[in-house]
Parts: sequence; structure tokens; C-alpha cells
Amino acid sequence: MELCAGTASLSLWAMGRCRPLTGYFGSKARWAGLLAEALDADRPDRVVLCDAGPWGDVWSTLATGGGVAVGEVLHDLQRRVDTDGPIAAWDACTVPPPAEAAERAARYLWLQARTANNIAIWWDGEQWAGPTGSRFSDATRDATTTQRGGERRVAKANSRQAITHGMRYPATIARRIAALDRAIDWSRVTVHHGDNREVTPIPGATVYLDPPYVGCPRYAALLPRADVLDLVARWRAVGARVAVSEAVPLDLGGTCRRLDHPKKPEWVSATWPMRLPEQLPLLGAA
Repeated sequence: MELCAGTASLSLWAMGRCRPLTGYFGSKARWAGLLAEALDADRPDRVVLCDAGPWGDVWSTLATGGGVAVGEVLHDLQRRVDTDGPIAAWDACTVPPPAEAAERAARYLWLQARTANNIAIWWDGEQWAGPTGSRFSDATRDATTTQRGGERRVAKANSRQAITHGMRYPATIARRIAALDRAIDWSRVTVHHGDNREVTPIPGATVYLDPPYVGCPRYAALLPRADVLDLVARWRAVGARVAVSEAVPLDLGGTCRRLDHPKKPEWVSATWPMRLPEQLPLLGAA
């Protein structure tokens, strides 16, 4: 079970040794293997992904057989990139999300893949927005462009986030989706696109919770620390094992491990004595 699933890096690795579809701020892609070992969650029989933001929409589409259709839209975007350039493809995606699920998922994935520093973006009801309130819809129209490496690149302008780097080709995402469809049995995956506080706790489950860190950039769905601790208590009450990633260690009654992140502190705290890979420094054990 991944609450606040995002790119579902841990589950994709545990189920099929698959890489995330895009980069994403706060993704645990580099730690997926170690976390699967520490949580004793490798090769699960069943996976539940919960996310209230755009990723929940993506996983709902892919888990119900939409991968081929999403890939087709991404290949259409690739042809747009090849013909008119990445800025034209970006502009084509920054209109309000369409009603059709595959088109909506593909556009979001391309926007997220191209966003500078992999900062999370979402549709706030009126525009594409990010942690600082940046207006992504106007980024390419208001930004200045330069020629670099044969590709027009967009720089920041008027303090707005622009597509300064990221995954260049929509077809790359399409290939990763095809790889997921080959490696993962989607019938074993349940997706809840909504508030994780509404999910009924599953007795005996192993739960990984990677909420927005306190004091760090916000995401589309907010989850205060008090609600995180309430979720831990609810799941623990039915016999589930719960682990939480945060910027600080949490006293959940089990063990804490520090992830050796080069730029910021990250900790994994658990309600039980985790299996402890030597690569993860130990803080303490109950």
C-alpha cells in the first residue's frame, strides 16, 4: 500500500523492477530497492496506490487498461515535437485538461516530465500551478528562448517556472508505459484516486506513506503532520505495519533510518523493527 503514491517508485520496483514514468520532486526512485528490502515489501501479492493529485488519475487510467491509448497520445505529441518543436507541444498541453482519460494522462505526464527540477504541477481548476503558485500555462509565451544543443529552451521570466530541462521526448514516456504493461499484472493493483484519509485500513497490510514534508514545497493535496499521525494510528489499529518518510524522524514505536540524501535530510520511521540494509544509517530501535 502506497498512500501519497505519486510516481509509485517503490511499488513499481517491488512489482516488476520498473522505473518511474517521469522525474518528480521527492520521488523515492533512488531508494526503491532499499525501501522494498527494509519494509519487507518486495514482490507483493497485491498493491494499492492512493493519490489525490494528477498521479492518481494516471494510475487509474493505466491500471484499467489505458496504457496503449496513453502511449498513442504520447506518440502523437512526439510527432508534434519533431515537426514544430517542444515549445509547441508544451503549449498544446497547457490548455485545460480534456475529459478523455488517456489524453488527460498523456498531457499531464509530458508537462510533468518537462518541468524544470521535476517540481510537482497540477491543475488547480483555473490553470496549471506549482508549489510557489507559478502559472505554467503562460510560461512559454512569457519566457525568453535561447538556442542550446539544437533545441529551443525556455528560461525563467517574470518569476514563472519554465521548461528549462527535463525529459525531451514524449515517446520515452510511451516506451516506459509499454514496459510497465509487460512487467506488471495490473489485476493485482487497486487505485484510489482521492483522499487517502478515506481509504479503509486493510488488516495486515504493509503501508508506506510519503506525504509532503513539513516546511517543504507543497503539492496539490495537503496532508498536515497531525493527519499523518492519525493515519498511522488508524492503520496500526488493524494490525498494519506503517512506515513514513519525512524530513525528521518520527517516534512511531519501531525503528528510524536516515536516507543519505546529498541535499536535504530524509528519514524513514516505522511502527515495527524494520529489516535494516547496511546502506541506511540507524537512528534507533524500539
